[in-house]
Amino acid sequence: MWSIKDDYGPKIAGAFYEHLLDGAAGEGGKKRLDGVRAARALDHAIRSIREEIGDSEEALLTWVPYVHFGI
Repeated sequence: MWSIKDDYGPKIAGAFYEHLLDGAAGEGGKKRLDGVRAARALDHAIRSIREEIGDSEEALLTWVPYVHFGI
């Protein structure tokens, strides 16, 4: 429940949903959300941001608030 940096929130959300929905075609070609892929999608999104901003202490505060709880 930490605050996030506004510059990166939309980028992380975009990368998360892009990865989550990639190849997630269900019946009739409709995209469907798959909870099993959520942790992997978040990992993918965070890794892409970390590649962009580096591994400094300030960068840590950018990506560390994003966590996945669940299955």
